[in-house]
Amino acid sequence: MSPYVIALPILAIVAALLGALLNSPSRIGAAGERLVARWLAKNLPPEEYRIVNDLILPHRDRTTQIDHVVLSRFGIAVIETKTMSGWIFGDGTEGRWTQVIYGRKYRMQNPLHQNALHVRALCRLLGIPAANVDSFVVFMGSARPKTAMPPAVAWGARALGQRIRARREPVFTDAQLAAFEARLRAPDLASTRATQRAHVLGVKATLKDRAEAVQRCPECGAPLVQRMPRSGGTGFLGCSTFPKCRGTRPLAPPPVRPTVRPAAGADTPPADADSHGTILPNP
Repeated sequence: MSPYVIALPILAIVAALLGALLNSPSRIGAAGERLVARWLAKNLPPEEYRIVNDLILPHRDRTTQIDHVVLSRFGIAVIETKTMSGWIFGDGTEGRWTQVIYGRKYRMQNPLHQNALHVRALCRLLGIPAANVDSFVVFMGSARPKTAMPPAVAWGARALGQRIRARREPVFTDAQLAAFEARLRAPDLASTRATQRAHVLGVKATLKDRAEAVQRCPECGAPLVQRMPRSGGTGFLGCSTFPKCRGTRPLAPPPVRPTVRPAAGADTPPADADSHGTILPNP
């Protein structure tokens, strides 16, 4: 058999693996963050704005990852970047948004809620009031909204820049900005492999804690069991010590998950992940 015939299947497998790697959510997300970082550096005047990218900040006993922070005398902008495609449905209050690609629905965490956690962590670290901090979410890629979105959501880097520059009333001194920047550029906040690994472990621990909490009675902490009301209708989770304890929780609705993922290269699948591929819990 010709060596060329043997090599063709091997090359096809290598090409498929490489395509899957290049189109992974983490790589797509990181590429979008690099685009935003470059646009900010090129278009925001350096004499007015200082930009710090990819931070891992302490939050309670764990960490949270921030894509971009823009410092200026007029305030601070904390930015969450989403590189997505398809149609986006959601508003400022819903806990979950929906992404629709080729008729398939994907649930994603409300990025405004996600970024609100980032803002709280930054305010705590720098000792500043939240009133001086703006939270923005910028969508890169071909995604378009299908519902009315809050002003804090920008579609493209240019729209993000317009929102950042809208603040013109000074609230910080140059000395304060220098101190903020020095703290944010400190080695302990840099996104390294070690801090990324610790961040991922912390997020997994948070998800595990929340999953376990849902299975515990909110009144006494005993395990919950599924029950049905005598009159019929929707089931619920009830305390296993009933009738001693009458604590209940509603049954969680099944997650909306597609049976088929989008084809490789056809845009990013659901983006509940940051640029490191970390699944992000609700704040």
